[in-house]
Amino acid sequence: MPQPASSRAHVESDHRRLEELIAFVGGLNSEETALLMEHLHSARIYLLGAMPDEYAASLQSAKKASQRFSDKPLREALMEALSYLQSEVSHPETSRGNEHHHTHPKQHDPAPPGTTSKLWSFFSTSDTSFGIFYPKQHVVAALPSFEAAKAAEMALRNCGFDDEILAASGSEMVKFLEELRLQAGLWGHLMAVLSRTLGTEEIFVDNYIQWGRQGAGFLAVYSPMEIESERICGLLLPFHPIAIERYLSSGIQSLI
Repeated sequence: MPQPASSRAHVESDHRRLEELIAFVGGLNSEETALLMEHLHSARIYLLGAMPDEYAASLQSAKKASQRFSDKPLREALMEALSYLQSEVSHPETSRGNEHHHTHPKQHDPAPPGTTSKLWSFFSTSDTSFGIFYPKQHVVAALPSFEAAKAAEMALRNCGFDDEILAASGSEMVKFLEELRLQAGLWGHLMAVLSRTLGTEEIFVDNYIQWGRQGAGFLAVYSPMEIESERICGLLLPFHPIAIERYLSSGIQSLI
């Protein structure tokens, strides 16, 4: 049975998700990815070429290729992500409700409807990668308490940092990260599962939530110049940080 034609907005949405999956698989550095990547690239061509039947067939071929992965958690996560894309082909209207949450500017955009965390004034849904919290060009530190985070904030402000810095309590950080996960929706959840199978970005979010629930405080510093990282780290060390991470375009760098 021929697949129904999709609207331009829906094609753009599927294209964005497919690009995320291609980027993820391309970063696996495994010989097992070659056939899967071939089918994903074919799917992209057919999607953009308005060929829904061929697009659906390529997704099915990609699922078969995913079954060859030896790592079971990764194999199952890839199958789930591809099943989600297949469901979008059959039911293109079912998951479009949160699409506007994926198009915010990087900073200072309005908080999404239904959210209450004050951190939306500093972070936004654009501070994500594959639907996962990933504030590029930021240094994020977890400290023993909110008081320690506030003291560290003052120390950095005294050294010239001003509007680009924010201290947050553990409860506020937990609230923000949980709201961000809700905004990411099912696709964000599937990408988080993939991330956990490799121990990448989502592991850091899990740690932040755990530390936040245990009473830790957090300090976020917008720092587009990488050369400032060592200086920021040195200023934070007297406050006994639990962890300091710098979010780069190429990956997450642990500074301690």
